[in-house]
Amino acid sequence: CASALVAQRRLAGEALDGVSVMECVLAVPSVRDSPAAAALTSVNDQLAGLRRQSPQQRAEWLSQRYQISLRAIETVPLAMAAALSAGTLREAIEVAVNAGGDTDTQGAMSGGLAGAYYGAMSLPPSWLARLENGRQGRDAIRRLTEELGAKAALPPC
Repeated sequence: CASALVAQRRLAGEALDGVSVMECVLAVPSVRDSPAAAALTSVNDQLAGLRRQSPQQRAEWLSQRYQISLRAIETVPLAMAAALSAGTLREAIEVAVNAGGDTDTQGAMSGGLAGAYYGAMSLPPSWLARLENGRQGRDAIRRLTEELGAKAALPPC
């Protein structure tokens, strides 16, 4: 939901400078009016201090703070914290993966949220060069994403 909201804003050409991922998440009425809003606000407050630490220190803190397992209920908070504490897409993915545990899932979740916020152009070119671009490769995914984003009717941040 959060990734879709941020992606839709980006596809609409809106600048997100100065708007945090958390502000976008909390702008969704179903989130803003739910018990999750207080929990998300609390997490954002905790992450304020975490953002001043190095990516390695963040990964260590996250691995100690969150139980790491294959269960989504335990993986999602770590992935969100990695994304919300990062200054770049690459940093979000690296922090999530370096925390240990279910690294591919954590990296994918954190990268999805941070990628929606920072945009595809923030991916390191060396990462993009490795992606398949056949009939159903990255160009097809990009077109599908643009089509879905154009159809989305999400509230503004």
